[in-house]
Amino acid sequence: MDEPVMATEALQASWEVNDRLGASTALLAVLDGMRQLLEVTWIGDSQMMVVRDGEVVTMTSPLTHAFNYPYQLGFGSSDTPGHATSTRVAVQDGDILIMASDGLWDNLHSDEILALTAVDEREVVDGLGYEDRGGDCRTRSYRTAVRLAHRAFELSLDPVWASPFALEARMHQGVNSWGGKPDDITVVVAHVVSDRGVQGTDSWCHKHFSNICERRGGGYGWEDN
Repeated sequence: MDEPVMATEALQASWEVNDRLGASTALLAVLDGMRQLLEVTWIGDSQMMVVRDGEVVTMTSPLTHAFNYPYQLGFGSSDTPGHATSTRVAVQDGDILIMASDGLWDNLHSDEILALTAVDEREVVDGLGYEDRGGDCRTRSYRTAVRLAHRAFELSLDPVWASPFALEARMHQGVNSWGGKPDDITVVVAHVVSDRGVQGTDSWCHKHFSNICERRGGGYGWEDN
């Protein structure tokens, strides 16, 4: 078996050389295109969701000491990469990967996230085929990330929104909580694209994933923002 990709080692190495003040959650993902396998490592309440055909097929769970008290790495924190959790997820052509800080998940429910990730049917078939028809696959992930971040920000300021965070607060603290949760909002979206079935030769995606093909002998890659 080939040596596996190492998101856990990347997290460890980053933590060891960090000398900045402050602390942060962390979420890393590495795509092994040959084996169509995504390795994910995380600590804290940043999470990843994999969407396939309009349905959630995988979603990581937040890693917390207690409600609203996530594990964090950094200055003054006793948490270490050894507290992180890892998993591997099989991916397919057309999968949408959403990686985001808690500012997204605390303000948007899963059904709303799915609605905002829905794209025109002609773009869903495959990223490279979409470019062969004149599109630009780079804009798909960007548009999705912007929609999610903007909507999460809007709802974070809504005082009567029944946000996921408010519902969690009711369950854990027994208070009649309402409203969104103002917080930092970071969203990364990636579409998994196959290098098969490419007709054109001038698209950014074709050039990018042809290089992957030459290095790895075929498989999957992703385009993200």
